[in-house]
Amino acid sequence: MKETSFGIREGRHTVSEVGSNAEVKMTWNILWNITYNSRFFLFTDYDYVQSDWENTINFSINRYLSTQIYVHMRYDSSTPRVEGSSWHKWQLKEILSFGFQYQFKTA
Repeated sequence: MKETSFGIREGRHTVSEVGSNAEVKMTWNILWNITYNSRFFLFTDYDYVQSDWENTINFSINRYLSTQIYVHMRYDSSTPRVEGSSWHKWQLKEILSFGFQYQFKTA
């Protein structure tokens, strides 16, 4: 990919932006086996705004099985307009995962 598609000027290797950002993180143990994590991030260079909101719920079913629900919403005001869409600045990603864990112990 060309570096110019990431906002880097041609012939350069980095980009610097001056602006303000804020980040808020929260963890909540709902029950002994259910945990909720949330992270909100906001950045602006006073020309555009970019924000992320990540939410994760972890379920520990037993000592071998677990599951996780992950929802990530992103807003970027610099995204070009898409004809016929009023949500062109928003992105949403959802993931449902299941895990299996087994621990081998040595004497």
